[in-house]
Order: sequence, then C-alpha cells, then structure tokens
Amino acid sequence: MRPRSTLDRRRFLASAGAAASALALAGMSPARAQPAPVQRWPDRPFFDFQLRRLLGEAPMGGAEVDEVSAAVQAIGPSPSAEAWVREFAGLGRGLVRQAAEMTDPRRARATSLRAANYLRSAEFFRPPLGAALEPKIAMYQEMRRLFALGTVDQRVEPVQVPYENTWLDSYYVHPDETAARTHPGVVFFGGLDSVGEELYLWAGRELARNGIGVLLVDGPGNGASLRLRGILSRYDYEVAASASVDYLERRPGVDPRRIGLIGISLGGYYAARSAAFEHRPRATVAWGAIWDQSEILTSPGDLETKLFLAQYGAWVHGGGDPAKALVNTRRFTMAPVAHLIRNPILVLHGADDTLVPVEQAHALYDAIRAPKTLHIVPSGHPGSAHCQADHIPAAWEVMIPWLLDHL
Repeated sequence: MRPRSTLDRRRFLASAGAAASALALAGMSPARAQPAPVQRWPDRPFFDFQLRRLLGEAPMGGAEVDEVSAAVQAIGPSPSAEAWVREFAGLGRGLVRQAAEMTDPRRARATSLRAANYLRSAEFFRPPLGAALEPKIAMYQEMRRLFALGTVDQRVEPVQVPYENTWLDSYYVHPDETAARTHPGVVFFGGLDSVGEELYLWAGRELARNGIGVLLVDGPGNGASLRLRGILSRYDYEVAASASVDYLERRPGVDPRRIGLIGISLGGYYAARSAAFEHRPRATVAWGAIWDQSEILTSPGDLETKLFLAQYGAWVHGGGDPAKALVNTRRFTMAPVAHLIRNPILVLHGADDTLVPVEQAHALYDAIRAPKTLHIVPSGHPGSAHCQADHIPAAWEVMIPWLLDHL
C-alpha cells in the first residue's frame, strides 16, 4: 500500500491558517492585515529576516507570538547581536523553569520545544570566533538537550550516519503509522547556518505526518557535525549524500527504491550537486536553489547580512580561515555539473528572496536536462521570502505532494 499522494487538506489548511495568523500578528501578511504588536526593524533587514524566520516556526510549535513580541520589545528599536542573545536565551531558560513546574507532560514538552528553538535562535547570533566559540557550542548543546525533551513523544530518533572515518549526527523521524510494510524515505540537508533540530520544525514533522521517513542530517558544515566534530562543508556534497542514502537503504522499513533528497537554502546547492553524481534518490528538491554561491556573496545587499555571511562562511567553509573559505566557496557552483542530473528535480524558490536572488533558481532550472519542475512563489504572496520563511506551509503545499507522486 503506497502512502497517500496528496496532503490531508483539513490538516494542511489548519496549519496554513495558524501560520497566517502568526504572521498577521507579526505584521508580515498582506497589506490588509491588522497593525502588529511586534516591533519590526525595516531598516535592519538582517534582524528583520531572523524575526520572520522565528515567527514562521510558530505554527510548528517553535515559538509563540506573544513570547516573541515581549522579547522584541525588550530588544528595542536598535537591535544588536548581544541584545538578541540576552533576550532569547533568557526567554528560553525561563521556559525551562516553567516546564519543570508543569504537571501536564504534554504542555511541558511543548514548552521545552519552544525553549530549544529560542536557544537555537540565540546561538545563531553568537559569533563563531575565538573565545566566543566555546559558549556558542555550550548553548548549542543546551538546545539539543531541550529538543530531546520536547520531542520525546514525536518519534524522533537520534542516529549516526557513518561518514568517512567518523559519522554525521542526524535524526530519523519515523513516519506516522500506516498499514504499509515499507515507506519512502528522504534525506534532508540544511543550509549555511542550519541545525537538524530546526529542520524538524520546517518540514521534518510534516513530511512524517504524510507517511515519509525523514533523515535530518547535520551534514558537513552543519549542526553537530561542525560544532562537535569539526567537519567543514565541502563542494562535493555527494559524498555526504551517498553516505546518507546508504544509511536509509539499510534502515528497516524504508523502501530502498523510494528514497528522495531535499536541501534547503545552501542545501539547495547540496541537494542539486548530489543529484548530479548520486543517482539513487528518485526525486530531489532544491528548496531555495543556488546556482553559484560566489555570485551570492558578491551581489548587492545590506552590510549586516554580508558581514554575517562572510563571518559564518569562514567558519563553515574554512574552519575560521577566511582565505581558505574563499577558495572553497568558489567551487560551490552548479555550472559544470547541472547537466548530469538524471532523475526528477523540483526547484522551489520565492520571488522576493533577498538572500538568494530568484535568478539563481532560473539559472539552475534552465541548465537541468532531467525531468524538472519549477515553482516560484509570486512576489507579494505569503511564502515569497527566502525558503518561504514568512509562510512555511507554502513550501509544503508544493513539495510534499510532488515528493509523494515521485516516490
């Protein structure tokens, strides 16, 4: 028995409605929305996007609008990394104390999950430099412990994917129970600053609800693989993809003939590059497509975002060495290999993406010779931001039925 090939529409519409409500409260919906109680920073797009990102996770249990509103008001009209860390780390730790006093286990778990995500957001703003790296990693480990508490009833299993002479820390999200003996599975890679715990909120749980087993991989340059094992990113990401597919093929319950691959943001490059060389995945999603990373780094943009990309990229690509990172980054291009993709691929992007220009998605799509689908969320519509951060269900609506049809 194959899993259903369409979303549960009632559940999806409820999720979409919840997301729309959160974004309306945050002042991020179309112009007819009511005035927002959350103070935003239109002249500080880097901080503004991180706020969108956090509020976009509210319908998945990663935040509550009132809690975020209070933290944002405390940060004030001139946001700084130090203020963000102070307020959201404080918020997360305050919720930990609340959860410890709750008599309802379900409420305690939900509170722990939000606390984990607030600490994830705070850790993001801690610089990966010198003496600051140790407290950054300590906060990350604190977040992982809270995530485990928050998902103890959600069929999330920590696993290790064998990789070269070490392993990639990952999570396997078991699909909702079905009558089928086997189910499809997908490998899910994150982006430049991704961690597997956040990938679970963005799509891991929703994919599992639709009968797909999900391997959330902290690949080279991501999450625990970077922070705890020093595994840097690499342009030939198919090595990590092959290791992940090997793992899924051996996993009981996963149909090895129905494996897919998803990559979000910089993971859009990771997934597309992998699909050019690792042909076992039957379907690939480039969620926030990247044609050439060097072009993104040199394109116009606000200074704070550019400084973050340079600083974080030096860590992810060069272990803190900017020169090494620059050399490595120049190899992150699909131009020489896009024509090698064989199996179906979905290119999913937002027209108003300010981090990765939509032209990158068109360039990738045009170069692919395999069966391909392009979906651009139109300008001004919910989901038109980078990787649909402003309305994540807009990505589910396209991606999940497409995956189920191909797997």
